[in-house]
Amino acid sequence: MLASFGFLTNIVSHLVGALADTPLPRFARGVIIGTFARLIRADLSEAEMQPTAYRSCGEYFARALKLGVRPLATTPICSPADGTIRNITAAAQPLEQIKGQKYTIAELLAENLASINEFSGGSVAVIYLAPHNYHRVHAPLSGMIESIRHIKGPLWPVNAWGLNKIKNLFCVNERVIMRGRSTLGTWALVMVGATNVGRIELNWGDLKRINAGESRTVTWEVEQGGEVGRFRLGSTVILVTSFKLQTLEQARAVRYGEALHLSQA
Repeated sequence: MLASFGFLTNIVSHLVGALADTPLPRFARGVIIGTFARLIRADLSEAEMQPTAYRSCGEYFARALKLGVRPLATTPICSPADGTIRNITAAAQPLEQIKGQKYTIAELLAENLASINEFSGGSVAVIYLAPHNYHRVHAPLSGMIESIRHIKGPLWPVNAWGLNKIKNLFCVNERVIMRGRSTLGTWALVMVGATNVGRIELNWGDLKRINAGESRTVTWEVEQGGEVGRFRLGSTVILVTSFKLQTLEQARAVRYGEALHLSQA
């Protein structure tokens, strides 16, 4: 029954997005942005600009960081985002959304089994971005992004309620899938939309250039730590790799640029 109300999450999200992007009077920006930052528990000291320089709450939310506040790991692969790593698990099994809820890589990437076979020996890392987190997303390793797919869908919350209530949450919500290749192997970076995330933006260009569901072939060279996109309000990033990462079953906080380690097994 919940699924029939999915369209309402889109309407609410776009309304909230429009409100967040409403230009603020210059004289009130400092107070409003400062209050907004405190409400969502964001760290004002890390932002690239002073609160008075942001024209809206939405612009502050998608803020860039000061240079040097996120040192880049020297490992071949790093976290693509700030947030909480919910888990890092083996890819060769149904993936656990939450206890009793499973999904597959094929469903997540909207591909057939044959095309995702290369990931069967790899790993999946799920990173949840809370409202207070920095909301730009970065390349986890150097390489070439070879395709981009934009899947339309509802914008269910990706918090504990959504994980418990919405079957195949990450596979039904709107999402952008970037497929890449590197010296380590192939990888996919999935930016999952959520309630109040009315827009997912890519540094590659306007997603309107991609028909809904279409896999667009691209040649986009990225360096590890290079920015690839941004969210508006909290969401989830899922990294799928053809190579094994060290597993992590218990959630922990992570920052963009922090090392992810290859499995030695």
